[in-house]
Amino acid sequence: MAVLAASAVAALGLKSSLDQKAEAAGETEASAALARVRTGLEAMAKRDLERATLAASLSPLRATLATLRARDSAAAVAATLKDAFASEPWWEPIRREFPVAGVAFGDSHLDFATDARASHLNLADAITKGASDGSASTLVADGGLVWMATTHRVSIPGRERPAVLALFRPLDARVLAGVLPEPAEAVGIESQGHVLVSVGAAPTVAAFAGTEAASSIRVMRHPLDGLVLVVATDCTATMATARGALPPAVIGAIGGALALLLLWLSVRSKRPAAIANAPAAQVPLLPDTIMGVSEGKASVSPGVPSPILLGHEGTRRTASQAEPSGLGVVGRYTLIDKLGEGGMAEVFTAVSHGAEGFQRKFVVKRLRAEFATNKAAVAQFIDEANLASSLVHSNIIPVFDFGMAGNEYFMAMEYILGRDLGRLVERAVAHDRGPLPTPVLLYAASETLKALDYAHTRQGDDGRSLGLVHRDVSPSNILLSLRGEVKLFDFGIVKAEGRTSKTEHGMVKGNLSFMAPEQARGQATDARSDLFSLGLVMHFCATGNTLYRGESSYELLLKAAAGPAGVDWQDVDALPAPLPAILHVALQPDPSARFPSAAVFADTLARYPQASSQEASVYVRSLVGEDLANEESRLTQSKSNLMREKASAENPLTKSVDRT
Repeated sequence: MAVLAASAVAALGLKSSLDQKAEAAGETEASAALARVRTGLEAMAKRDLERATLAASLSPLRATLATLRARDSAAAVAATLKDAFASEPWWEPIRREFPVAGVAFGDSHLDFATDARASHLNLADAITKGASDGSASTLVADGGLVWMATTHRVSIPGRERPAVLALFRPLDARVLAGVLPEPAEAVGIESQGHVLVSVGAAPTVAAFAGTEAASSIRVMRHPLDGLVLVVATDCTATMATARGALPPAVIGAIGGALALLLLWLSVRSKRPAAIANAPAAQVPLLPDTIMGVSEGKASVSPGVPSPILLGHEGTRRTASQAEPSGLGVVGRYTLIDKLGEGGMAEVFTAVSHGAEGFQRKFVVKRLRAEFATNKAAVAQFIDEANLASSLVHSNIIPVFDFGMAGNEYFMAMEYILGRDLGRLVERAVAHDRGPLPTPVLLYAASETLKALDYAHTRQGDDGRSLGLVHRDVSPSNILLSLRGEVKLFDFGIVKAEGRTSKTEHGMVKGNLSFMAPEQARGQATDARSDLFSLGLVMHFCATGNTLYRGESSYELLLKAAAGPAGVDWQDVDALPAPLPAILHVALQPDPSARFPSAAVFADTLARYPQASSQEASVYVRSLVGEDLANEESRLTQSKSNLMREKASAENPLTKSVDRT
């Protein structure tokens, strides 16, 4: 009885202590969840302020507002702005993210909004703050809708008083889900005790109204711009951890078991001698090996070969069957190694065979099978092959062959032992070598400009300029060979007169991190667009980082469309001389302020010390010489294997054995 009483008291005391600890842990977890949601909303508001800053700086918007006069009627103003916000291509990126936009010319209300409901929202404080401080962000509610409204001042040419641009993001369940920290939590927005919008698991959402589905759900509230942010958190796991692995009931059970043991010991009788002295039961022992299995290993009879081998992928093949060489055959090319793949094509090293054992190494680019029936993709691939085959220059990788094997389109290009600038910079940074040395960088840029000058000035048979623009000048498309040669390649999205495939107006193609502003905006491009891209490549090679950074492709697109901003120019100014002076011209958002041609750009670089081809070769060898040697060895070995297989296939004795 004493043991039972003591265990009961200990269990009750421990339960009270653990309950208090669990409550504190639950409150801490709920507070942390509320803080994470607030941080997520603040980050969203910050991103919206950045978007509003970019939108307010758009020249077409300012020009449109400048056309409006004070004497214009409200209907005329609404018609002009409605057409601009609904159909103009320069507003398309903003329109996709913010479905509602408005403009205020005064201090208290919106004079125009693309959605009439926004005109009735109380935005006086946000409009005033936007006009005075430049920008503001707030949450507003209208009936059952919650909006995140962002305002920004717009300077209008010819007017003293600025306008205020307002952008509205609906704060619906989909948007709230983006700031939901964990699946066990729920987030909502309240107004006067009513939940306007919420997202999360049903039990936690139900807790908003005070009807908690479990005692472990904690609800936290925080005032937010006249509304209330509500976060409900299921703290079951945290509170269980705080209570520990030994619940009080276990202590009671242990006490009860101990009391029963004491009771049994006090009343047990003596064991009968017959039982104590009985002989142990005889259990037959199993042999160590049964059915040919010994120590878990399958036994085989000596002298009997195993005719079947199990490959690493579980396929059955006879021991006499050899692994196939290469990755298949395309036309007259045997594929050896896969170098990589892009959105539309795969690239391989390959070997071509000829008479009397003639062999030559190539790089084969093959259109991926899923695009074989896509007319636009096929037309673009054919255009690339036709155009690249016509470009004959020492700094451009030539295309020697184009064909179709089965339903696969392919082109064969010169095989050059080297690495593109992107992989070289990546290797250098990974080995703490720093980015590309400035002399090597200037040499690579100068050689690339020779290729661009040749392409930009290329003329057709009629003597007219072809208007070639590469549109994808990036580190991955400039190769530095083991011999110190610089080669430009991948003319897949080149712009040229007379191409069969055309880029639709407003469509953006290319690498966003190395794209000129006019290209990112879907506008017309020319040779100066390639020079801007080369400037971004030079910055990347000098720093190991891209100039534009963003959390999504959309952010990169917005930054690319605007061109370098203040902080970007600070990064450029921090580069070693003479790169800042060069890039301040190459990276101008206005094409007319850049180098007028690749030749002028190259002449500017020629004023500064550059590495020679031999010095560039030494640098490449020091970085990736071993990798390139292994690649060359694999390709040579593959050629030898293929020759042996071909000779074996032509040997009559071998054929006879195979038939047997």
